[in-house]
Amino acid sequence: MSDKSLEKDWTKGSVIGNLLQLSWPMVSVEVLYAVVVVVELIWIGRLGPVSIAGVGLVDLFIIPIMSVDMGIIFGSRAMIARYAGAGDTKRVGIAVGQSILLGFFWGAFMTVVGVLLAERILSMFGSASEVVAQGAQYMRVFFAGLIGLEVLEMGQYAIQSSGDTTRPMIIELVTRFIHLTLCPFLVLGWWVFPMLGVGGAAMSQVIANGIGAVIVLWVLFSGRTRVRLTLSDLRPVPDIMWRILKVGIPSILMMLQRSIGSIVLMRIIVPFGTLAMSSHSLVLRLEAFIFAFCFGLGGGTGVMVGQNLGANQPKRAERSMWTGA
Repeated sequence: MSDKSLEKDWTKGSVIGNLLQLSWPMVSVEVLYAVVVVVELIWIGRLGPVSIAGVGLVDLFIIPIMSVDMGIIFGSRAMIARYAGAGDTKRVGIAVGQSILLGFFWGAFMTVVGVLLAERILSMFGSASEVVAQGAQYMRVFFAGLIGLEVLEMGQYAIQSSGDTTRPMIIELVTRFIHLTLCPFLVLGWWVFPMLGVGGAAMSQVIANGIGAVIVLWVLFSGRTRVRLTLSDLRPVPDIMWRILKVGIPSILMMLQRSIGSIVLMRIIVPFGTLAMSSHSLVLRLEAFIFAFCFGLGGGTGVMVGQNLGANQPKRAERSMWTGA
């Protein structure tokens, strides 16, 4: 990959050209994610509608957790992009380190909750016991590896915010290739692998996310992107953490509102039986395709706005925002 990709100044040149150049790898990442979650459900579907419905319940619980993730991501994106635009590499590294720490702490907390309270949480929907059992099997494994996902996500979005969107796309390609390759072997017990059912689907994610987290940390610590992370950047800095959360809290509340609506809708669907629940679960995953372009373009717009504000170019930041819209 050309080093020119690391030298590009996103605060100069064509606004629309820069926006498209920044955004297309981010759109690709979102589309790839949408493909993977649907393909995963296809393999789970081989186990029957009860398995699909059980995993669908877990998806509903994951949504509010991801809402907190996105709040941290949006808050850190605003800070990292502004520091990058101002050319303050030291503060960029500190902000990246704090976002990774926040993701790690949040992931550790939710790991305990998800593993220990799986059945109790899923039973709140009033679903059949066999659906809850399938969901709990998936949930325990998924949450046991949640820290890997948190580090992977925070690292990728931090790199994007610094102005390098290509390397996160490559990391995501590698991660999701591993996920998709392992999934049928672990779900259905192909070749020498045991048949783990829905737990196998979660296990394939955990393994892939763990490898992805190692890769993203290697890229950050080796300086193979616009950010070079050091161990000192991973020391807690409460002031920076609070500033990240302060910016991200409105986003968390906004996304939690959406997740509450999804939970209420599923509670209405539950009395109609397992087939209705499994159909709804499939539709929820298909919806990821609808939002992929908006999330990717919105991410590129956020980076452009933040970097131009950091470079003291508010008019150009405003143009970037309207162009993205």
